[in-house]
Amino acid sequence: MLAGEMWASCRFLLEAAVLSAVAAAILAVQTELEELRAKAEQRDAHAQLCLGMVYATGQGVRQDHAEAAKWCRLGAEQGHDNAQFNLGGMYAVGRGVPQDRAEATEWYRLAAEQGQPSEFDPFSPTKGYSRSVLNES
Repeated sequence: MLAGEMWASCRFLLEAAVLSAVAAAILAVQTELEELRAKAEQRDAHAQLCLGMVYATGQGVRQDHAEAAKWCRLGAEQGHDNAQFNLGGMYAVGRGVPQDRAEATEWYRLAAEQGQPSEFDPFSPTKGYSRSVLNES
């Protein structure tokens, strides 16, 4: 076998191995998403938050902010503090839901009652920390 033919054969085998690994990774992600969705549909608040974040970031799915807000709301309504905090952020910037300062403040307040940062002010020009959000309500 000539050196060029040998290189082509090795390259083909390497590309086949890489494609096989990528296919296995995609299958694993799809399986994990299916398991996460099943838990979320069974009213697991943490799974609902995680599925919402999957849609918010587009990790393994088409990015969909409305779907992200839907799943975060389901977790938030069950009292999950991180879901409440993230839903507040969605209302603060109008991502997946209409922008609504009062609604954002309420979700942040509920999250703060459970230990989430109570000084975060998403409405400040610097997105910094201030007690103003919770003191307004």
